[in-house]
Amino acid sequence: DIEGLDWVMLSQIEQAYVFAPIQRLQWWIALASIGLVLLLTLVAMVAAGMMIRPIRQLNHWADQVLDGDFDAELDLVLEDELGQLVDTLQIMVTNLSHQVATLDQKMGENQLLLTNLVPEAIAKRMRKGESPIADQLKQVTLLYARVEGIAELSAQMPPERVTEFLSTLMHEFDAAAERHGLEKQRALDTNYMAICGLTIPHLDHTRRTVDFALEMLQILSRNELGQGVGQGLDLGLRIAIHAGPVTAGVLSRKQFSYNVWGEAVYLTLRLHAHIPLDSVVVTQDAHSYVADAYTFVPLRSITIPNVGAVDRWRFVRRDRLDSQWVDGVQASFKLLEPNLADVAIAFYDRLAARQSEWRSRLSAERDPEGRGFSRVLSLVVGDLR
Repeated sequence: DIEGLDWVMLSQIEQAYVFAPIQRLQWWIALASIGLVLLLTLVAMVAAGMMIRPIRQLNHWADQVLDGDFDAELDLVLEDELGQLVDTLQIMVTNLSHQVATLDQKMGENQLLLTNLVPEAIAKRMRKGESPIADQLKQVTLLYARVEGIAELSAQMPPERVTEFLSTLMHEFDAAAERHGLEKQRALDTNYMAICGLTIPHLDHTRRTVDFALEMLQILSRNELGQGVGQGLDLGLRIAIHAGPVTAGVLSRKQFSYNVWGEAVYLTLRLHAHIPLDSVVVTQDAHSYVADAYTFVPLRSITIPNVGAVDRWRFVRRDRLDSQWVDGVQASFKLLEPNLADVAIAFYDRLAARQSEWRSRLSAERDPEGRGFSRVLSLVVGDLR
């Protein structure tokens, strides 16, 4: 109380106005905190990125290595423990790359060796782990050939020359067999065996085999030794062809081989011993497949032990002659067998037209078949002239 003062002054202010500076301070503190947090986060992210970048590069490089890219480069220069780890990993990958390259080379060599031992189709089945491998083939064509005269050749020439000749000859046979679709089965001594339709089916397997046999004769005739350039050389081929069913399978576990066996193989192997030199002889089973494509003449049947009588046909021409002409000529040859020596002399001397005694043997006294042959023979003699 103030003496003599009988009045009072009151002052009033709003609370919001009073606390406004404090609120502004709070907002500034909050914004500053958020900004500081964002800045620290950004700095942390940048720092983490710098620290993680080498790890990411290392991870990417590791993925490339796992994918088989052993030549992938890792451009990292670090002086810390991570750098030492990277250097160690690079050394390990380099060594692994060399080992993988060596392994690939060995696998390639093994696959090539396996392909040389068995056909490619069989090699694929073996690589897949199939075992045992055994096949029953209903119809294939087998060829068995023997090069004659090698013993005489070896007696006249050094072994190096004979070896070079046989190596070249077998190499050309192999190339021709591949061109015609035949698969080489074996080549022992001077014998050569190949089969068409063994692992790769061919509808014309017998025709392919006959064409291959004819090319074998051409290959030998083109060779210098095959042309008889050496003194007293009498090189030639005896080729037997047969068609029939065989059984095939991979034998042995150490030295793989895809072998065939059965009566067809047995027959073919023994047929060649009864074949004239430089001739292609087929059995009746093979002849039935190619009779319409080539000209064959029948040979005398032979008897093979455990098989019986085997009908044979000898290849004559690539084109197909009229069967009536061929049959007529063959029948006439049989009629001439008693006089074969006289016929041979007439041909060799080219005097058939003036051999009255021989001509009389083919005159009208003979049956019509003989007279028909006389006309054919006169044309042949005319050509000889």
